[in-house]
Amino acid sequence: VFKPEDISSLIQQKASCEFLAKGDFPLIKLKDLRNEFVSTSILCDSFNFAALNAELESPLNPQELEFNNADKTSISVAKLQKDLKRFEWNFGKIPQNQKVLIPRRVIILSLIHI
Repeated sequence: VFKPEDISSLIQQKASCEFLAKGDFPLIKLKDLRNEFVSTSILCDSFNFAALNAELESPLNPQELEFNNADKTSISVAKLQKDLKRFEWNFGKIPQNQKVLIPRRVIILSLIHI
């Protein structure tokens, strides 16, 4: 939960994203993206919203099943992760050599249980 007094930590940190989830496949779906400076349609394009939801709703492929059962195989987790589908999220750019700190823009991502 974001609190206004936490803004000082956002100014110093680089772009980051953390998800905590527990459940069985498929239990989540991206519902909404919001930012006060960028339109929802641009955010959806930047975060591959439709493609990611389509992937979350599709049946597990053999590589994903093998990854889910990593404890039952001799293949390393790193090797199994390389075979998983990846999605790029474009957080945009922030100038590195700025003399005045620009506040980070917060993107709110909503998930729903399906």
